[in-house]
Amino acid sequence: MVAVEFIDPQTGEPSPEFTKLVQERALAEGVLLLSCGVYGNVIRFLYPLTIPEKQFQQALEVIRRALTE
Repeated sequence: MVAVEFIDPQTGEPSPEFTKLVQERALAEGVLLLSCGVYGNVIRFLYPLTIPEKQFQQALEVIRRALTE
């Protein structure tokens, strides 16, 4: 498992709003992300070790777009 924590860059406080936004953007493109953590500001990545490279790269591209749009 890999996890990424999102915080507000101005305050350093947890950012569950941004986490939810990233989840929604990724889901709109077919990638399901799970949030966790006390504040709901962490996304965990639970992909199978047997995922085909092409599919993995496609998912990473969706996540990249979800983070930057």
